[in-house]
Amino acid sequence: MRISVMGLGYVGAVAAACLAKDGHEVIGVDPQQTKVDLINAGQTPIIEKDIGEIIAEQVAAGHLVATTDVKSAVAATDLSLVCVGTPSLGNGHIDLKYVRRVCEQIGEGLPDHRGHTVVLSSSALTIHAEPVARFLEIGHVLCNHFDVDAAGRLTGEITKPVIWGRQKAAAVQQFCAAGTVDLTRSYFYADGDEDAALMKLVGFPRPVNPRRGLAAAAAEHDWPVLRMSPTGRGFLGCRRSVLK
Repeated sequence: MRISVMGLGYVGAVAAACLAKDGHEVIGVDPQQTKVDLINAGQTPIIEKDIGEIIAEQVAAGHLVATTDVKSAVAATDLSLVCVGTPSLGNGHIDLKYVRRVCEQIGEGLPDHRGHTVVLSSSALTIHAEPVARFLEIGHVLCNHFDVDAAGRLTGEITKPVIWGRQKAAAVQQFCAAGTVDLTRSYFYADGDEDAALMKLVGFPRPVNPRRGLAAAAAEHDWPVLRMSPTGRGFLGCRRSVLK
């Protein structure tokens, strides 16, 4: 996940470093240029056991960067954590001015946040895939179509190339290129052996109850495997577990 951490003090710097270590892409944000420069140089702005080493490793790996620009950080991430200070006032209450300020800045950045593009990519035909997409409120469908002649009559054939295996991967690549969707930041959920080609292209492959061939590919590439089992609560009722 792409996460922005607002504030690079003792709480924010530790949170940003540890989240990056856990595999997330993290942007640390702080109004003090000195802190930002230290992070980007792979150095710690605080004194905390092991944090300097973690920051150096994650900056070198490209998982952690810092900026003073709240708006750009919000636009580039999926989740923002507010870790700014709340000092005590003379009357014993806490001073929330820093929290209010950063929340206002986050709000200013939200209009530029693109959100998520969800695509149903299936080797099924339109008569099968499109009703599912409508039920799930998915606006983009990449699937197979019946071929028709010049008069609009069905020929009995399927339009070429058939979306399956490597052609499915190619169709998704073409869609992403046209819509400026970054595959390295995308998730792909599937169960079929033929889906391994597309799994290899995305940044976050997620085989779900994979068949034998896809399970073997998941083991080879160390992809997390999702196991879904019914819970007896109807069509959408299921229990999820993640296996490494």
